[in-house]
Amino acid sequence: MTVPATAYAVATAPQQSSAASAIARGQAAHEKQQRDGGNKPDPHSQGDKTTEIPTAFEGQDISAVGDSVMLASLPELSSGLPGIEIDAAVSRGLEAGIDVVSDLVSQGALRDVVVVGLGTNGPINTEELEVLRDVVGPRPLVLVNAHGERDWIPGSMRRSRSTPAHTAA
Repeated sequence: MTVPATAYAVATAPQQSSAASAIARGQAAHEKQQRDGGNKPDPHSQGDKTTEIPTAFEGQDISAVGDSVMLASLPELSSGLPGIEIDAAVSRGLEAGIDVVSDLVSQGALRDVVVVGLGTNGPINTEELEVLRDVVGPRPLVLVNAHGERDWIPGSMRRSRSTPAHTAA
């Protein structure tokens, strides 16, 4: 008889899955950063005027754009890279991420190094990667590998690996 077992499972199940809990924790950290003034770009940063590629990076050098995986990792990223600017949202795909990066460029707020963690929510195609590379310009671009049991991830990761980390100015 499965009714008692099902009732027990429902009664003892956590309110949220561990993934949902991690995302909520990341969202809370993101909202706190926004209330506290966010991680403002370094006023002395070269922004998009620099063509020299830095060899060492600190949090204040990095703009990161991602999906729920990055959102769930926000507390650890902020702790390990103090000053990093993170814009992450649940269910974000690469196309929406390109829009975020474009907005940062138009605001003069895109930092010297760009980290993009997208690919969990849909396939990544070569054309989108080329657009992202063009928007990022001469800055180093770090593409975070996606992992999961989705049929598009292996092909997306092959395309990501073939994208240059930076282009000449």
